[in-house]
Amino acid sequence: MDITTLATKHVKRIHINQHNIRHNAKCDPVDRLPCVTVKTNGKNFRCREAIVDGQTRVVYRPDNPLSCGAKVWIETHDPVKLIDCVNVTVSCETKTADSVGTNADVAKLLDALLSEVSRLTDNQNIYNEDTGEHIAIAEAFKIADKFKQGVE
Repeated sequence: MDITTLATKHVKRIHINQHNIRHNAKCDPVDRLPCVTVKTNGKNFRCREAIVDGQTRVVYRPDNPLSCGAKVWIETHDPVKLIDCVNVTVSCETKTADSVGTNADVAKLLDALLSEVSRLTDNQNIYNEDTGEHIAIAEAFKIADKFKQGVE
């Protein structure tokens, strides 16, 4: 069991990822994704359990949901222990052809990205902050391979 502690005084918002629950209902147990998300200070942490060491409050805001769409969450300023945490956040930028560089530069960047992604286990996924979507790592590799073939 892997334990990570978020001890900062920033507000931490804990909610359940319904997309991962639906995914888990249809997949093999080894392919299950963590369903608990903890948001703090602009970062998302996904885990199987979250233990709050202190006070919490439950918030329901159907007219003002979180950026991910959650309408109910738990808030705390106290430390939170994350069990079996996954923290992979990708921020995408729009670039013009001139700012990216040559095809060889793009291929090098893609190789660096793929080597970093390959350190992750198969049952984890990447969260794209810009679209709010989760991308399975296997799918990310397929997309990257197609792109790389087109620029080489």
